[in-house]
Amino acid sequence: MTSSPDQEVVQLCVQLLMAHVRDATVGDWEIDSVLELAGDTRAAVRQQVVEGMAARGVVVIAAAEDDGRDGRGPAGVIDPARAERSIADARRLLRRDRVSSRPWNRVLTASEEVGLALLLRGDQYRPHEQVPHGFRAGLDVSDERARAFDAMVLHNRRLVMSVAGGHLGHGLESEDLDQHGVVGLMRAVERFDPTRGLKFSTYAVWWIRQALTRAVANESRLIRLPVHKWDQVRRVVASRNRLLTRSGTAAVSEICHELGLDPGTVLECLRLHAGVVSLDLLIGDGNAALADFVTAADDTLRPDVVTLRQETLTILRASLADLPVRSAAILTLRAGVGTGVPMTLEEIGRRLGITRERVRQLEKKALPQLRERMTARLGGEPSRDDDLVH
Repeated sequence: MTSSPDQEVVQLCVQLLMAHVRDATVGDWEIDSVLELAGDTRAAVRQQVVEGMAARGVVVIAAAEDDGRDGRGPAGVIDPARAERSIADARRLLRRDRVSSRPWNRVLTASEEVGLALLLRGDQYRPHEQVPHGFRAGLDVSDERARAFDAMVLHNRRLVMSVAGGHLGHGLESEDLDQHGVVGLMRAVERFDPTRGLKFSTYAVWWIRQALTRAVANESRLIRLPVHKWDQVRRVVASRNRLLTRSGTAAVSEICHELGLDPGTVLECLRLHAGVVSLDLLIGDGNAALADFVTAADDTLRPDVVTLRQETLTILRASLADLPVRSAAILTLRAGVGTGVPMTLEEIGRRLGITRERVRQLEKKALPQLRERMTARLGGEPSRDDDLVH
């Protein structure tokens, strides 16, 4: 049975929220944050997520009911004492990074993540407000906000490398994947809300995956696929690989059953995954290209050439109909009109019961008449295909 897009969103949100369950409870602001990340904040979808959590024995508590565990308050609010401690931890981290040879190897603590998120906002933005896209580009390198932003990115580079590894082999080099992943990471830093109580890496991984998926869809293929189509192709290929690993075979029917897709869609995805082959591809020892083994297409098969010849043939037949019957028959047999096999003067003479010389005389007399009639039908232009009648 095919799952609807709404069901896929609900399942994704429930899986993400289960990682943040504490004492069999989860805050309703966490549900809002995850739905915002999934790009679907409709009330109906939110209700399905709440029901999905309830089915797993998890209680969703409202902001007013939260007891402030770990210094967290309702969405948009952060405990002042905790904020002060987090900022102090973040500043110690910035000082330590200046003397560390490999600062990116250190994983940030929850307090440091909150502190850096508060520092990069400064006095310009409230803790729950996201900074504008490209915020970092307008800051001086010595600005504390810039250093906090850079630290958030630097200490999560290993997360980017981990996620990018799952996209290798899809047409982009690891360096390109790393760059696009960092772009997604920077967007996550700009949008991260430290008052929600979410772990930054859990939030950022979805922005990184989104950036990588779009990069692969847009840049990995000679012929671009829409992002949603590329995602479908990726799911089909992943299902095929799982089946091959499990049983050594991957029938289309099995892939359809696992993903809930119809056979036509699965076959189309597999065809799209095969991609295209360049004619410049080197063959064998590298001394010859694929184009050397491919016969060039005959120009006579080009659509414009075929159309032109058909139009000319129509005009030719109409013009032949205006000539005397015997003259038209001689020119038709001589040019092979309709058969494609021209006949010699002697063969035409035997067919018509006249001499070879008489056939030549009649042909010579009929050709100027045919040209006149074809020129008139072409609007006064000379015939473009006179070889048909020679």
